[in-house]
Amino acid sequence: MEGHYYLEKYFDKRLLFFSITSANLKMFKVLSMFYALT
Repeated sequence: MEGHYYLEKYFDKRLLFFSITSANLKMFKVLSMFYALT
């Protein structure tokens, strides 16, 4: 039971990290497109 709880916590952290990373990648793409236009 303890291991399952730990696994859930670990998965939540990975999911949070992934969402933050994907948001940063989208921002980076928008910025690079903006710089390419100027």
